[in-house]
Amino acid sequence: MPTARTRKISEIKLRSHIGTRLLSYLLLFSFILSLIASLYILYADYQRGLRTIDGTLEQLKLSYQQSISYSLWNFDSKQLEAQLEGILNFPGVVYVYIRDNNRILQSAGDSHQPASREYSFELTHQNGMRYYKLGRLFIHVDYSGLYEDLKYKAATILLTQFVKALSVSVFFLFIVRVFFIRRLNAMSDWVKELRLDNIESIPELRNARERCDELDMVALALERMSLSISSETKTREQVQNNLLETREQLTIAIDNAMLGFAHYYPESDQLECNIHFARHLSTTQHELETMTNPIERFLLLIEGDRKADQLDRIQQLLYGHIPRVHGEFSLRNFRNEKRFFDVTFQILKYSESRPKEVLICIIDKTKEYTARTTAQELAATLEKQVTKRTEELYREQQNARDTIRQLTAELNRVQNSVSHHNSVRFKELLLQEIRDVYPDMTHLPGRLQDYTEYLRLCTEQQAGTVDFAKTVQSWLATSPLQNSVAVSSRLPLSLIVSDAVQLRMFIIRRVTEEEPLQYQAQQLEVELATGVDRVDITITWQLSAGQEDLPPHPLFGLLEYAVCSRMRGELERRLLTPDTLVVTISMALDNQEPTTDPDGLS
Repeated sequence: MPTARTRKISEIKLRSHIGTRLLSYLLLFSFILSLIASLYILYADYQRGLRTIDGTLEQLKLSYQQSISYSLWNFDSKQLEAQLEGILNFPGVVYVYIRDNNRILQSAGDSHQPASREYSFELTHQNGMRYYKLGRLFIHVDYSGLYEDLKYKAATILLTQFVKALSVSVFFLFIVRVFFIRRLNAMSDWVKELRLDNIESIPELRNARERCDELDMVALALERMSLSISSETKTREQVQNNLLETREQLTIAIDNAMLGFAHYYPESDQLECNIHFARHLSTTQHELETMTNPIERFLLLIEGDRKADQLDRIQQLLYGHIPRVHGEFSLRNFRNEKRFFDVTFQILKYSESRPKEVLICIIDKTKEYTARTTAQELAATLEKQVTKRTEELYREQQNARDTIRQLTAELNRVQNSVSHHNSVRFKELLLQEIRDVYPDMTHLPGRLQDYTEYLRLCTEQQAGTVDFAKTVQSWLATSPLQNSVAVSSRLPLSLIVSDAVQLRMFIIRRVTEEEPLQYQAQQLEVELATGVDRVDITITWQLSAGQEDLPPHPLFGLLEYAVCSRMRGELERRLLTPDTLVVTISMALDNQEPTTDPDGLS
């Protein structure tokens, strides 16, 4: 059905020709341009004419000033008249006269003819060294000749420009009509007859020549538009057919899925629903559609732990604050049966920021919810059983590990005991051999006395707890070092050691009393510091003279072996400064039996 705009477009008729408008525009533009150019040319000619007149007047001054002055000095009237008549022969000069003290001495020409300009110059005569003013020559110049020439030139220029512009415009109009208007009319006729049923019937709008101009591009664009519209029309028809087919399939799917949906109109407070929506609520479609306040009745069916939050969100949707509400709802249908649904509220249309149409979709998920609840309960029960069994297995594993650890420790203890016993037995045999060779145990060669003492301490049982700090303090008090150096100590109040006290003291005494640099020392300081499971003994010697090289300790090898193997520690001897010697002994507090034989015996 044609609209008002369609009728208005159909009533439009061709009322003016573009060629005529182009011709009028060209003529108007040419006239304005010609007028401007003519004015410029006339102005330039006028200025040139003025400059010519000025040059003529200057030439008159140069040519006649001296001769007229001479004739005037000699009172030669005939010569003056001839000279003034000669000046009148110049172009534009209409009247010339000589005046002195407001008295005209001589004149020529018509004094009544109007003049456009008056030009004058002084007439003087030199007699010796003196100049005499004889008067002033005045020349009247008329520009009428110049104006006549300008009028003639203006008429000629305007006529020439008009003829040229008219001929160019007529030719341009012919070109436009031949190359543009005819093809535009053909395009217009084709577009006016264009319909969806004949859109593919495209006439030949382009030139057959290979040269392609702007109109050919327009024609090509129209052809492409026609083909595009035809393609889009076919695509739209196909989409419409697919949409109808999809709609039929969607209807079948909704029926098979028993998807219930309804349209609620808040302005009229009415509900339109399908049969599945009514069946899910255990009622009829007619009863729901004729029900008063249907949305309030629907909201009264909601229950469960999330009821308050769900009702609040639905109220926000009905006020237009949120566009969509979706979630799992627990409802009591009209038979008072508890059911579970997936419910979606979606605003489809608005009216002044308020919902005008709301879509409600519900899907019955009661069976799925029941199955999911059962599965969750079974999973929880199974998880508890698995956790319980895992804890039992973990405890059993820990018990097994503890048992294995205890058996391993016992085995290591037995092996270490046997190994230590063999080592002690070897040391006892070695000590007995030394005693057999040296019955009185005196005058032993070299350092054999110290090694014998070490073997004796290793083979003797040293049990019981001793205050190691007091033992060190007692040794320092009775040591012969008191006689040669100043002895000081920094010891803890008490340090209890359970075993190998004599062996520890043997190491400390031999390190200190056998020190080669003790005779050059002025002060000795002994410090005990305890850690978590170790004791560190620091022996500091202050020497009277600086030492560049550190002489070897005679028992350092034996003492280092004893500290490392028996005490599980370290022995270090170094020059801190040239006059400070520091010996550091680190020992374990708990002297347990080593896991391997320290003497290399099995």
